[in-house]
Amino acid sequence: MGAYAGFIVGSLFNYLFPSIGITPGAYALVGMGGVVSSAIHGPLTAIIIIFELTGDYNIILPLMITCIIASLLSEVFNEYSIYTLKLKLKGILFKHGVEVNILKRIKVSEIIKSDFAVVNKNTPLKKLIGKVMEKNINIFHVVDEADKHIGIITLSNLKIAIGEKDIFEGFLLVEDIYEPIEAISEQDSLENAMTVFGRNDVNELPVLKNGELIGIVKRTDLIETYNQEIKRIEAKSSFLAKIKFSENTEVKRFQMNIF
Repeated sequence: MGAYAGFIVGSLFNYLFPSIGITPGAYALVGMGGVVSSAIHGPLTAIIIIFELTGDYNIILPLMITCIIASLLSEVFNEYSIYTLKLKLKGILFKHGVEVNILKRIKVSEIIKSDFAVVNKNTPLKKLIGKVMEKNINIFHVVDEADKHIGIITLSNLKIAIGEKDIFEGFLLVEDIYEPIEAISEQDSLENAMTVFGRNDVNELPVLKNGELIGIVKRTDLIETYNQEIKRIEAKSSFLAKIKFSENTEVKRFQMNIF
């Protein structure tokens, strides 16, 4: 297509300006290079291929200009080349790497846990500290009177509060020291959960539905899920490679038997 377009343009210029001595064939090669460059988003590759075909140094400058402009315009209208478009249609986010591919495919609902501790915001801190001593809990999820999740209390919060004498007199309540925290939903991807973890220095995130706490996602579980998926993908790739090698070996044996 590029060769045809280039040839037509070259022939047109040759017809309009015969004294210049334009060669339509050169325009055809430059047009071909432009189309290849825009299709693969690789101007350098197209330039080298066309130059190897011609061996003519005079074609280099117009070829470079055409290929670079064609590639830039192609990327403006479509960020994917003919190769990467196939990956995109299969749902492979190659630009972000395998980590995002894995985390984006898995939903929070697949690793949600129900082993969390809840405390009402009106609970005295003295009583809460007693629970911490009894059950060795690191994070408490704070809810209001309507059982809506409003934040968390960590051991760090409690350590700071212990220095206040009001805590032992029953004046300090959970609502005085709890921290708001970003929440996620069951339908969020692990990619989104990892992003939220990055913004919050905590080991677990609340999973909410209509404002109510239905579970938690732990950072360690997310990392473990990712590691397991990596191992599964590597095992699958290794298995497919062995099958392909076996098939190639059988084909070679068959060909040897024929001859």
